Amino acid sequence: MLSALQRRPGNPVCLVIFTIFVISAVANRGFGQLKSALEVRSLSFEEAESGEMVELTGTVIFPDPPATIFIQDQTAGTFFQMRGGKAPRAGDLVKVKGRTYPGLYLPGIKEVQFEIIDHPGLPKPRPVNFDELVSGTFHYQHVSVEGVIRWVEPTGEGTGMATISLGSQKLELWVKAPLPNFAKALVGNRVRVVGLAAGEINGRRQLVKPYLRVLKWSDIEIQAPAMKVEQIPMVTAQELLTFQFAKKYDPRVRMEGQVIARQGETLYLRNGDLAFLAELNEVDADLSVSDQVEIMGFPEMRGFRAMIANSTILQKSSGDSSPEPFPISWSQLVSGDRDGNLISVEGVLAHWYLTENETRLALRSKDGKSSIQVRVPELVENLRSGMELDVYGICLVETTRTANYRAMPDSVVILSRHAGDIQVLKAPNWWTARRLAWALIGLTCVTSLAGLWIYLLRRQVEQQTEELRSGIEQKAALEERQRIAREFHDTLEQDLAGLSLRLDAAVAQSGDKGIQKFIIGSRSLVSRIQSETRNLVADLRESPSKMADLNTSLGELAEKIPGRVGPEVTLHLDQSCPLLTSRVVRHIKMIAQEAVTNAIKHAGATKIDITTEIEHPRLMMTVVDNGKGFDIVAETSGKTGHFGCMGMRERARKLKGNLEWQSEPGRTCVKLTMNQIDEQS
Repeated sequence: MLSALQRRPGNPVCLVIFTIFVISAVANRGFGQLKSALEVRSLSFEEAESGEMVELTGTVIFPDPPATIFIQDQTAGTFFQMRGGKAPRAGDLVKVKGRTYPGLYLPGIKEVQFEIIDHPGLPKPRPVNFDELVSGTFHYQHVSVEGVIRWVEPTGEGTGMATISLGSQKLELWVKAPLPNFAKALVGNRVRVVGLAAGEINGRRQLVKPYLRVLKWSDIEIQAPAMKVEQIPMVTAQELLTFQFAKKYDPRVRMEGQVIARQGETLYLRNGDLAFLAELNEVDADLSVSDQVEIMGFPEMRGFRAMIANSTILQKSSGDSSPEPFPISWSQLVSGDRDGNLISVEGVLAHWYLTENETRLALRSKDGKSSIQVRVPELVENLRSGMELDVYGICLVETTRTANYRAMPDSVVILSRHAGDIQVLKAPNWWTARRLAWALIGLTCVTSLAGLWIYLLRRQVEQQTEELRSGIEQKAALEERQRIAREFHDTLEQDLAGLSLRLDAAVAQSGDKGIQKFIIGSRSLVSRIQSETRNLVADLRESPSKMADLNTSLGELAEKIPGRVGPEVTLHLDQSCPLLTSRVVRHIKMIAQEAVTNAIKHAGATKIDITTEIEHPRLMMTVVDNGKGFDIVAETSGKTGHFGCMGMRERARKLKGNLEWQSEPGRTCVKLTMNQIDEQS
């Protein structure tokens, strides 16, 4: 309104009206105090939760002790919570003081002090329709509705419930009084009901379902009596399905039919070739399939079909024969033409599963183009996918879709009555796609395992063959070493011993000092050759797998070179070097010895450093001298008549290592690298 005045500032009438409205609102609120039910129910959740003060006077329209009392003033309805004491009666005029709180749906009043002022009686009820009840406009107010009673029943000790038709809608009446003897006679009567507009509320403060709270059964006033049973028209299934029958103020009809199935309170009946559903108010335990019945109830459309709701069985008799199903095609099945009728259809079982209280089958047509669900209210045994079945049951359209002004079935199910309605026509082929797939998987696994076993067996044979070959080679090598050792001992060493004796004799017989000195030098050379020969024979006699210390062997090499006449040899040995086989130690020592010999003989070195370094599993050995250097390519690549470097390379290859030279004037380095000493140990 303020925005409207801002748009039209020259309108004095609007300004006066707005001023009067503001003054009235302030007066009604009492400067912070609510004075009417409309003000209370108009609060937002946050405002009601703040606990605003309330003081109002209203009439009790529905007492619900011990906690809740509903009241109504001239503006609207609200409620308050009692804190003990005697509850007021319906029709009492009370003065209420308290604070607001949100309530489940509309704000109410708590922390209440109330005073009964008078007893003027209930206010005049406001006539409402179903839409107004759903909207919540008159929630918690004294209202009246008119309609036809459909059913009454007790709901507990001292309470009852009735269902009333309001046009095409149904409304529940919750009566706060025990069911009287005449209650059943209310069915079919057109009545006017006075009560409290209430309903079910969800957690989001939304009105889910309206209903009326009624104080007593006398608040249900008959406007027009129900027709006598014999006056209610008897209709056929065809008339029911098209609603072609006379409609009077009593909307009930009577029908006859044979029971073809039952599911709880729902009967499936056949009248001629047509079928219809009837929803009973009370279950008749003695009713059986094939019985003939006459029922009375309220016709209505529900989903895809017309049916009889809130029906009562008037007469029943045993049927002459069991109902026979109509054999139908899949096109008839999915069209819904036999909706609600007992049918039989043939199909192939795609799969099935169990729920808490029924067996569900997925049945498909033999051409595979259509499928439906079959529900059986008990366990069906010996089912296998691929079976051809003949299924009996009630054809039922569950959901629909709209196409060119027509409601078309969207989902159709078959409700079988028991396990006997499932007949096996043909067992499935044992070789199903699933079993074939598993067989192929099994064959693939067996083939793979066989291939793996052959591969492992071949690896084992190769390994054993290699071990056997290695053993034979080692044995042959040992025999050959021993043979060479014998030959060295029996020939070269004996000849050297004889030469040594001759030189000793020559020294004794010679009187020339110069010749004696030469012979003594030769004698010393022969002794060294003998020592080396003995060492060689000892090495040949040793087993290649015997363990040896590399540091000790390199130390012996350094001791053979006298420091006073030869170069200075310095050792830098890593003490963490593990024991290695004598064969490995021999190769490394001979590589070092050849490097030292070359440094003395060809490079004229005066200082030689031998270094070992262990970075597990790698071993590095370097021999560095300060000689004049040499041409690496020319001197180490198989120079005619020189085999030292070639032998060094061969020894390195046997050790699965790498040998390299670095040389320049003043420095030559021979470096041996073994990457896996674990394999050599």
